[in-house]
Amino acid sequence: MKDIRKWEYSKKLLYATWLLIWILLPICVTASIIVADISPLREYVIGAFSLASISHGFYYWKAKNENLHKYGRDQEIRHD
Repeated sequence: MKDIRKWEYSKKLLYATWLLIWILLPICVTASIIVADISPLREYVIGAFSLASISHGFYYWKAKNENLHKYGRDQEIRHD
C-alpha cells in the first residue's frame, strides 16, 4: 500500500469520508436495534450520503480541472 502521507489531499478526504461512513454505520444500526427506533437511521443515511456526494463532487471536479489543464485546455469543454 502506498504511503498515506504521499496521497493528495482530495484522496485523503475521499477515503476519510468512506471510513467514517463504514465506522458509524454498524454503530448506528446497533443503537437503533437496541432502542427499537429506526428514526436515527434516516438521519444517518441523509447525512452520510450528503457528505459522500459533496466529497465525491469535489474530488471529480478537481480531477477534471487538473486534466483540462494538463492537456492544454484552459477552458471547459461545453456540450451544447
